[in-house]
Amino acid sequence: MNLTMGRVESWRLAWSVRRDWPDGTHEFVGIRRTRRSAERFQVGDQAFWRRSPLTPVLSVVPISERDFLLHGRFRRGCRAPDCPVAVHDVELVNAAYRSRHRLRWWARSE
Repeated sequence: MNLTMGRVESWRLAWSVRRDWPDGTHEFVGIRRTRRSAERFQVGDQAFWRRSPLTPVLSVVPISERDFLLHGRFRRGCRAPDCPVAVHDVELVNAAYRSRHRLRWWARSE
């Protein structure tokens, strides 16, 4: 997976596992191209944390590659409510992503 900060690649929709910690912070790990692949990563991550005294709540979330990189670099211990959260309707995610992409294209064309 190309996780460079290039103009085209960086806005590509991807899937990640969100770890929500008991202290209210969260982080994103295991970025993948497909939801199914991210869900497989989530199973392994859950097995890793199962015996830990602090177990995070895990969920699979849609996220752009750019947001994943920025979150990892600049938002350690993040508590922001505007970060991606789990969405259970994949069609809703795809429609929102297509709409966002059209909006950016429209803004550039003026």
